[in-house]
Amino acid sequence: MAKKIEIFTGGTYLCEEVTQQVKAIVCNNCEVIMYSLNTEKATQEAKEKAQDYEIQSVPSIVVDEKPEKLSLIKKQMEAMQRSRQAIEK
Repeated sequence: MAKKIEIFTGGTYLCEEVTQQVKAIVCNNCEVIMYSLNTEKATQEAKEKAQDYEIQSVPSIVVDEKPEKLSLIKKQMEAMQRSRQAIEK
């Protein structure tokens, strides 16, 4: 099932790490949209979306217009990686 995934970043190495992890596990049909909230790069659209979703920190992830807790996303990613490793063996 395709999902719309919005990732809000601030240009830190943690943001980059989370972004790469999310991109590695999403399905081919999923839409991934990146929003930089870095002061120099933030677009008006990014600022408005962050305000709409009440983004308070980066990295932040929104799935199908629902803000998700990063800790839950990380647990889901770890579980998916374990599943893939088990299948490959």
